[in-house]
Amino acid sequence: MLTDILERSKEEQEIIGLWTYDDEDGFWSGYVVDFNEEMVVFKHFTKYGKSDGIIIESMQNIASIDFNDDYSKCMAYIIKNAEKLELQEDIQLNIKDIENWHHEVLADQIANPNRIVRMIMESDETYCGLVEWVDDENLVIRLIDKEGQDEGNTLFRLEDIKTLRINDLENRRRLLLYNWKHQRI
Repeated sequence: MLTDILERSKEEQEIIGLWTYDDEDGFWSGYVVDFNEEMVVFKHFTKYGKSDGIIIESMQNIASIDFNDDYSKCMAYIIKNAEKLELQEDIQLNIKDIENWHHEVLADQIANPNRIVRMIMESDETYCGLVEWVDDENLVIRLIDKEGQDEGNTLFRLEDIKTLRINDLENRRRLLLYNWKHQRI
């Protein structure tokens, strides 16, 4: 079975995830360039679809392989569409009311459903999604997870937000996957 997975990845450039025994940071995502009984040569990609070099790994050090899963499918799409993650616009903000800056900034995002906002809360929790509605005290955001899944709407209090990140690379990745999964492209 191992040989079949590696061969298919090599022949079809199918994206797989390699987990190794000594990599505490996680795993590598990419496809097999070549392999034999002793080693695998692997083309690695960042989570943003950029080529990140070649990895040569001992077959004995491979703990497991993820294939044909949601993450691998998302990575294949991101790699194929990496140019869409390039920043296409320069966001201009004109904050007039310093005390009510949350409302001003977030209200501008309602008009643009193609921007995901990341909110870092006073509790240090982070939420990302599309701004659906905002008033002087609250906002409703359609939460989008890191693989583009719609997690539904949630109401937050504006006063709990300490940082906003608009349309950064991670947010553009989420939006690309969200649009793909919901056929908005």
